[in-house]
Amino acid sequence: MSTVMGFSHLLFFYLVLCSMAITLLAHETDDRLALLGFKNGVTSDPSGTLDSWNDTFYFCNWTGVSCSHKHKGRVIAINLSMLGLGGFISPSIANLSFLNSIELSLNEFSGEIPPEFGSLHRLQYLNLSFNALHGIIPVSLANCSQLRFLHLSSNQLNGSIPVALGGTLDKLKVLALSKTSLTGVIPSSIGNLSSLVQLSLMSNNLQGIISEELGRLSNLVRFQVADNSLHGTIPSVLFNISSIEYISVAVNQLHGRLPSSLGNKLSKLTSFRIGGNKFNGIIPVSLSNASLLEMIDFPNNQFSGTVPPIFGGMHGLYSLNLEMNQFQANDARDWSFIDSLMNCSNLQLLSISVNDLGGVLPLSVANLSKEMMVLYMDYNHFSGIIPHGIANLISLNILQLSDNQLTGQVPEHIGKLTMLQSLGLDDNKLTGYIPSSIGNLTLLSSIFLSGNRFEGTIPPTMKALKRLAILSLSSNRLSGRMAGEILGQLFSLFFLDLANNSFSGTIPTEIGSLINLQYLLLNGNGLTGEIPGTISACAVLENLDFQGNLFIGSIPSSLGKLKGLKNLDLSDNSLSGGIPSSFGNFKFLETLRLSNNNLSGSVPKFLQDFKYLYFLDLSYNHFHGELPVKGVFTNSSALVLIGNIELCGGLPQLHLPVCLKSHHKTSRGSLILKIVIPIVSFYRAFSCSYYFLFLVSATRIKNKNKRFHHPCLFHMKSFESHIQ
Repeated sequence: MSTVMGFSHLLFFYLVLCSMAITLLAHETDDRLALLGFKNGVTSDPSGTLDSWNDTFYFCNWTGVSCSHKHKGRVIAINLSMLGLGGFISPSIANLSFLNSIELSLNEFSGEIPPEFGSLHRLQYLNLSFNALHGIIPVSLANCSQLRFLHLSSNQLNGSIPVALGGTLDKLKVLALSKTSLTGVIPSSIGNLSSLVQLSLMSNNLQGIISEELGRLSNLVRFQVADNSLHGTIPSVLFNISSIEYISVAVNQLHGRLPSSLGNKLSKLTSFRIGGNKFNGIIPVSLSNASLLEMIDFPNNQFSGTVPPIFGGMHGLYSLNLEMNQFQANDARDWSFIDSLMNCSNLQLLSISVNDLGGVLPLSVANLSKEMMVLYMDYNHFSGIIPHGIANLISLNILQLSDNQLTGQVPEHIGKLTMLQSLGLDDNKLTGYIPSSIGNLTLLSSIFLSGNRFEGTIPPTMKALKRLAILSLSSNRLSGRMAGEILGQLFSLFFLDLANNSFSGTIPTEIGSLINLQYLLLNGNGLTGEIPGTISACAVLENLDFQGNLFIGSIPSSLGKLKGLKNLDLSDNSLSGGIPSSFGNFKFLETLRLSNNNLSGSVPKFLQDFKYLYFLDLSYNHFHGELPVKGVFTNSSALVLIGNIELCGGLPQLHLPVCLKSHHKTSRGSLILKIVIPIVSFYRAFSCSYYFLFLVSATRIKNKNKRFHHPCLFHMKSFESHIQ
């Protein structure tokens, strides 16, 4: 009896094992088929990642597949990021019922997000960011109640954020939906996601307000809604979330004042970005309580008053951007914020451009952090000098002091800023010479010194600036010749502006070595001689302005090689000859000015064929003949032709004389003069000779008293009369 019972127990145990094995085998088969279904949706696999997904390997060993140790043969994770995979995401993946992680970011998947994902009740991590997915966010994702991380950013999704996501995903920590073209509003239900740490909704088309319900996200660390169309104000409750470290609401249509208690509870805040809105009022002094701030980004708003000296305790501050506001300064006290920044030893960027800062620039600006890389102070109206101590800022890459009222000379010590890449001092009242030490700044790519009172010549040391792309020295008092041995070495130049100075002599032929040059502006100088044909070697030239010089000779036909030329101004010189036929090669010409020269000839008809030409000035020359009637010549406001008294035709609004329509008769008369008259002359001479011989013979005839009329004389006189 006991033997029978023992056998029955053994049999039962065996049957259970068999049942479990069958069940396990069935589940393994299901997971394997689901993975193969996913593979079938992949149409591009440049690295051959899915080649291992075959019968040679057990599917738990396939690349990117992870299986559970507890539940043998059950797939729990798929990680195939950054592999360039293309195609669509097969809904068969939803058959992996034990799946808790899907990582497919940084691929090229298109199509829609399968709504079947909503059946993955164990799913905790879903990252489909940086693909080309389209369609809407499936509402069914709200069924994934275990979801912690939802990353769908940088796709081509549309529609709105499902309200249902805020109702059930109470374990969600990261909701990242940036750069997905979403519309609608930010659902107030998002405020129910009590575990949420990061909310990223940047760069969409979201509208509406920032709901006060979001103030209930007590664990929020990052709040990113920049680059949308949100309006209203920032709810003050948002500034009561003590855990918050990053706030970015930049580039929206938000307005209002910042609360006076702004920084009282933001003890962990490191980045505060609100630029590109319509905030006004002053910066609250309480912001100083947010002593961990590293980035303060308030540009392009309507803040006013003085900049408060509150930054001294922010030892980690590396970026302060207050540009494009209405901040004021009139005296040293108003500039005290600069002194407070001297304690910020990590400061790398300071921008106070485009404000209303006056008074005298404090010399303490030279005592800012040696880590300073970018200093923008342009477009204000402060005065004073450039501090000699500016050389202390040895890490500077960009120095912009343009459009102020600075006086004095540029200190020679500026040559110690060997990391400098851009120097902007234009539109001030600086005097003296351009310092020769500028040649030490071999990393310079742009120099803006125009609109000052600099004298002398271009320093020879500038030829060492091999990376220089922009050189703007216009509207100064520079003189001498354009030294070809200097300019000809600046091979990287694409913008050269020497206009409105007193340069003399000829244009050096070395200008042709500047093969990257797109802008050449030499107008308003005293340059002489002929325009060198070597300019045609500047093959990418788009803007050429030689107006107001003393050039003579004809326009080089080689300029026609500059097929990309858009603007050409040779007016107010002493050029002669006609418009070269090679100018017909210009494809993109927009403006052409040749006025006040000694040019002659007819107006070329190819000018009427230029598609982009919208302004033509040929005034005060010696052009003649009939004006073309197409293209730019059909717009009287685009033409300046006065002073060419021999032009005719054209639009009635131009008030030119009517062209004579006798060109055909003139041509016929010319033919008569060239062909018929010689024949007539020969015939007349022959007739006269014949008549003379006839008269001699007639004397021998006795009827001498009878008058003789030769019939040819009558016809010849009639023909001559007709010709006349």
